[in-house]
Amino acid sequence: MEPTGKTDHDKSANLFDILANFLENVRRLIILGIGNELRGDDGAGVIFVRELSRENPPENVVLLSCGQSPENFTGVILRESPSHIIIVDCADISAEPGTVSIIFENEISGIALSTHNLPLTLFLKYLRGHLPNVRILIIGIQPGVLDLGAGLSDKVRGAIDGLLKVFKGIFEMLRSSMASSRKTSNTHVA
Repeated sequence: MEPTGKTDHDKSANLFDILANFLENVRRLIILGIGNELRGDDGAGVIFVRELSRENPPENVVLLSCGQSPENFTGVILRESPSHIIIVDCADISAEPGTVSIIFENEISGIALSTHNLPLTLFLKYLRGHLPNVRILIIGIQPGVLDLGAGLSDKVRGAIDGLLKVFKGIFEMLRSSMASSRKTSNTHVA
């Protein structure tokens, strides 16, 4: 989400709508948090997933805190066989610190994402080779501070808090959808 002059509420509503649309027909969702907590805002993805785990994720959602090495989680990801993957990471999109952007898989080249042991493009190519129908979306948070030993900047902390609110709503939507699916599958026609 690039800055548009809209209020924070408008931006959150827009993000919710984008995610709800992306998650249409979700069967299994994996949310990956990537980053290095020892380098200030670079830890945003990892911190987000850790805090999101306290929000009682629906049973069809798997949260993975991957640190700098999401490739170490490929076995888990393949076993879970997700229909959808959301990656949360800091991303240098040349915006104000704390800016949240949606980055689709085909838009990833040219964007500097977090400090990974393996380029994210290679990781995504591997996943795509084994899960050809998976839908992948990246949520990038513009970092402000990447110094070793620094904590999160206030703007990135605010971005994480905003994302947590959006995902609480997404979780409610997924729970409601799962409940509707169960009722439909339990209905028998005589």
